[in-house]
Amino acid sequence: MKTFARRPGASGPASAASSEAPSLPDATVQRQVRHILRGQLLQATFARMVTQGHQVPAATIQRTPDLDDPTRFTQVHEALFVSTPSGGTLRPWVNPDPANGVAGTADEIRNQFIAALRAHIAANPLSVGGTVPTRTTESQAETTAIAVDQDIRSTFSQITTPLPEARIRDVVDIIQPSQTSDTQFLNQWLENRLSLMTDIDEFNIRSTDPRYEQMLADILADTWAGPNVRTLASRQAAFIETGARIFLHRGTPADLRRLILIHELTHFYTDQGFRDWVDATTAPRFYTEGFTEYLARMVMTPDERSTRTNYEPNIQAIRDKVATFVPDDDIARAYFLGEVWRLEATSAMARQLFETQVGMREGAPRSTEVAESQSSHGIVQTVEEGSRYRFMNLAINQTAPKPEHVAFFEEIRQRHLDGHPDVQIRFVGHADETGGARHNMDLSLRRAEAFYQMARDAGVADSQLLDAAAPPHRGEAEPTAENASIHGRALNRRVDLFLVRNTTAAPSP
Repeated sequence: MKTFARRPGASGPASAASSEAPSLPDATVQRQVRHILRGQLLQATFARMVTQGHQVPAATIQRTPDLDDPTRFTQVHEALFVSTPSGGTLRPWVNPDPANGVAGTADEIRNQFIAALRAHIAANPLSVGGTVPTRTTESQAETTAIAVDQDIRSTFSQITTPLPEARIRDVVDIIQPSQTSDTQFLNQWLENRLSLMTDIDEFNIRSTDPRYEQMLADILADTWAGPNVRTLASRQAAFIETGARIFLHRGTPADLRRLILIHELTHFYTDQGFRDWVDATTAPRFYTEGFTEYLARMVMTPDERSTRTNYEPNIQAIRDKVATFVPDDDIARAYFLGEVWRLEATSAMARQLFETQVGMREGAPRSTEVAESQSSHGIVQTVEEGSRYRFMNLAINQTAPKPEHVAFFEEIRQRHLDGHPDVQIRFVGHADETGGARHNMDLSLRRAEAFYQMARDAGVADSQLLDAAAPPHRGEAEPTAENASIHGRALNRRVDLFLVRNTTAAPSP
């Protein structure tokens, strides 16, 4: 029997079969179906939904990002580690009590799933009927995967170790019937669908719980649901064995094949630290797919994104709960480099990685914090490419840029300043709240002056240095993180850089 790796989660291990699945019909089934399914089966389900007059549920409006809110890291932590994906706390799993007329949570979830499955099949009868022609061969899958991998790596400079072409060819394969009929595969297929089609992620249960396992067995034993689950699973467009193989269905059309491989190959570049971090959230499977799809869409073309409805609740959660508070570059760094402390710094894994990757130990005494602030790595951040950057974790009571800051500025200079005399730069100094306000104001001024000098030393012309004679500085007044932690204070000891174009009288930021 083929085995599949699993990711532990609040409502059960996330399936190794990160997968593409059928889109749901119209909003009339949304009472039974919490989440729109992630993808398509092999028939053009989405196209049929449109021609039949069904509407894909619209995503909620994305909030305007606030990348300066000092409480943003706490908000991300609470959203991912305290609340369920829909908000609130995990609900208790209720056991059946027939004597008192209590059917129990398993019966509730099973009924939700069967109702959603009936609605899907009624709207898309070919999803369990007809025949599936061959549209993807192993050679085609490999060729597409190699091209997709190049697109992923050209999009994300954070990927430091590319997959060799031979490895990509070895990774991609075609699904065999023996795989989709395997009991463990069917259970994992069901786990994914329960997460997407029911309230299961709202309950405090893991899939290793015998009650959860019995619920899966009961669904597969149902005389109507069982056969339809087996048929749908056999037509799964793709699945992934975590860190091992990507399997595509032979009936996957070329356009869907490319989108599937963008999503699934992005998974292959996930840093282990990120995996460990997301496994501790309240819904690992949900957020893993959300982060992956959020980044995968950056690789897709505008036309592909405009029609992409897969993983919509997952990606909307990432937009609302994470991207509202941190830049996209930080999301990519967390995902590909394991720098999850760029997203939040309260969880044990984030604190551990902040210590190992930056060199600052949370909870250390003040004398240790002072020493580590000098020896630790400088933190750089792209707030908005071509517009705003941050140089963080300056040493306590010190002004000099660290080597990481100098190297980062050199990259910015080459991209945006060399050969662009119309582009000017403005540095703004900041401090954490330790020490007196007057001291911090003076310290932030001297930090800004030090960075203007760094720019001069790099060969930037004086005509491109805005406000160099009287550098803007804010003291402790504009924190980017809460000062209560070593992590927050490190981010607040910073200098911000603004690029200003085509202006004769640039306003202060």
